[in-house]
Amino acid sequence: MLADAARQVATGAPASAAQWLTVALSLLPSDQAERRLALLGPLADVQASAGALADVHGTLLQITTALPPGSGPAWSQAVAALAGVELALGRHSGARRRLELALEAIPDRSSPHAVPLLVALAMDVAYQGDFKRGSAACVRALEAAQAGDPALGALARTVHALMLELQGVGRIEAAEAGIERAAKEFESLTDEQVAGQLDLPYYLGLAETLLERFAGAARHLDRGVTVGLAAGNSQFIASTRSFLAYSLLYLGRVEEALSVAGEAVETCRLLRVPAVSAWTLAVAATAWSVVDAREALGLGEEALAVLGDVDDSMMADTTHGHFAVVCANAGAHERCIEHMLLAGAPSFERFGEPGRRCVWTEALVRSTLAVGRRDEAREWAAVGEQFADGLGLEMAESAVRRARALVLLADGEADSAAELALHAARAAAGRGARIEAARSRIVAGRALGAAGDRTRAVEELRAARADMADAGARRLQQEAARELRALGAAAPAPVARRVGDAGTTQLSQREREVANLVAAGNSNPEIAEALYLSPKTVEGHMRRIFEKLKVTSRTQVAATVAREESRQA
Repeated sequence: MLADAARQVATGAPASAAQWLTVALSLLPSDQAERRLALLGPLADVQASAGALADVHGTLLQITTALPPGSGPAWSQAVAALAGVELALGRHSGARRRLELALEAIPDRSSPHAVPLLVALAMDVAYQGDFKRGSAACVRALEAAQAGDPALGALARTVHALMLELQGVGRIEAAEAGIERAAKEFESLTDEQVAGQLDLPYYLGLAETLLERFAGAARHLDRGVTVGLAAGNSQFIASTRSFLAYSLLYLGRVEEALSVAGEAVETCRLLRVPAVSAWTLAVAATAWSVVDAREALGLGEEALAVLGDVDDSMMADTTHGHFAVVCANAGAHERCIEHMLLAGAPSFERFGEPGRRCVWTEALVRSTLAVGRRDEAREWAAVGEQFADGLGLEMAESAVRRARALVLLADGEADSAAELALHAARAAAGRGARIEAARSRIVAGRALGAAGDRTRAVEELRAARADMADAGARRLQQEAARELRALGAAAPAPVARRVGDAGTTQLSQREREVANLVAAGNSNPEIAEALYLSPKTVEGHMRRIFEKLKVTSRTQVAATVAREESRQA
């Protein structure tokens, strides 16, 4: 009866389903092995749907212990899932040993049963920077997947392309060919097939983002979120949303990026999964850094705070590097330099994203110039150029060109700086990366002004400002406005709205829900309980609601909501 009730509510109330299945298991005698296994599988599923990864770990451990080693797909999937949970929890060393022993237990290494284990092993060693070993595991996975599930085949091809991309120079073309084919295979799958392999859209979107295929990444990641939510499985939702936010940010869809990143952060704050939380918070901080420096720094500090529970790995380097960029954007230049060193500068040896290294060195150039260390800035620009040489990633190369342009501008070579910055802007625009293109246009505007070409300088800065206003990147819009004013050009501030005049239409869906509960007289703790959010998340929503509505009190929020409701009535 309990098992049947759990099945009926698994999608809508996974926590209740998990509780009932746990009670059902406690009622079974210990000698009922088959019946226990029949309940443990669904229990792991609903625990994953509820995001209780620590509980999932215990349940999967029971399954892998109960099944004979190497016994078939159920066992290999369970071991791979267990290792995946350990990676999400930041337990890399345990995951790797578990996968190696599991592969030794499979009699036929070419069996499709080995594919999930090999893919999980590839991702584990990649976190430690061993991309060649990860690539070798994926080659074996591709061979084993030929006669298996098409979703498994697409997963193996995707992760293999990812391993190639992470190796950098000389491998990008092969990675792009692999990801092109993997994307077609993914698009041919039914939603039911995707629901059975929810790590596929996540890894596909990850690989496409790193290859600067932002539009495809956004499309495939969005499908992963949609299918995952429909299936009631939240295990990959936070990670998938974080990369979706990343892609949307580069495409200049800032409001969407902030909304998606906010949902991912809410999930992580409630689930308390350190490795995933650190990355998700770092992405949210990066998105906010083009809008509000204070909000971005706060999220970045929160990301650093959870790193103590994560094994020393690429995830820690990633978090420090992203926080360093946030610091550079916020003008905290000494902190940028400090955290880039913690991320592994100058070589970034363990950090596998070759394009990201170029972006990070550009941030270092900005910060070292800002603190007056011009010789050091030249060295960082040269490091970035070495990273980009022969890479074949246009946006990464544009960041390096912008870094060199900044050095040239500091050295008084304004004409050369302007030419290089404009080249960088065109390259980024060619990838659809509006944010990066605008950054380069702002540098070009500064350089053109220094070279005495005020007309072109104003033209570039006004274009960048208008594009960032349209994108919602308020901080970059303000940066362009400051440069315009420095040239003596008009840059009027947006017309200020009167208190409460903004209306609720510009609020996100979640912000509208919070505002409605405020209007109903609920406190922040009551709102957190009603919407299943953390109190800190509610506080963040309240700050943004005040800012968007141009109000300073909860009473004014309530009045604005009431006014909107009366208009609609």
